[in-house]
Amino acid sequence: MRQALVIVLTSFIACSCTGRKQQLIDKADAYYNKGIDLILSGIPDSIPLFYFDSALMYHERPEYYAMRGASAHTQGEYDRAVSDYEKAVEMDSLGKTGLLVLKELVIVNTKIKNYPRAIYYAQKLNRIKPFSILLSDIGMLYYQMGDYEKAFLTLEEAIKSRREWQPVELFGLMGDCALKLGFKDQAITYLHVADSMGSTYARCILDSLKIVNQIKR
Repeated sequence: MRQALVIVLTSFIACSCTGRKQQLIDKADAYYNKGIDLILSGIPDSIPLFYFDSALMYHERPEYYAMRGASAHTQGEYDRAVSDYEKAVEMDSLGKTGLLVLKELVIVNTKIKNYPRAIYYAQKLNRIKPFSILLSDIGMLYYQMGDYEKAFLTLEEAIKSRREWQPVELFGLMGDCALKLGFKDQAITYLHVADSMGSTYARCILDSLKIVNQIKR
């Protein structure tokens, strides 16, 4: 009899805990959905941010962190956005939310000029889902960081991969990188290729070089 009572009591406690947990999840979902509704209604992100905060007080899901990060991002709270995005990726590294947030991590880190982190997440995303972010995008990040050698090599790899959609500008950017690295002949070759394909970017650089050469004479 006593053993049966213990079993019943244990089962009751387990059911109570499960019920309590579901209540917290339901409450979190309600706050999250309210935050989404406010965003869709065009309400400023500072208000939905409160609801995503509230959702995370009751339960943790990658979507909650992703949306709180997005709201913080639009408010200019970049450190908070990065923290929430990273938590979302940690919880859902290969899922739909995780992949979307990886791209946001590239964007926000680029915005705050943390290029090493932007490149880290861009390379990670490129390995998992190549067409989400291209090698040319990564090459551009190296270029913005001032690492022209890695920019050149990455852009060269992008062209060889035959899956980049803007080869004209890739050749122009490669020419610019080669020029900055001091490889003038190689640079001019790439710039002429880009120019022949209609790159205004390459044409501007070539015109500038002509002006410099005229001044030197």
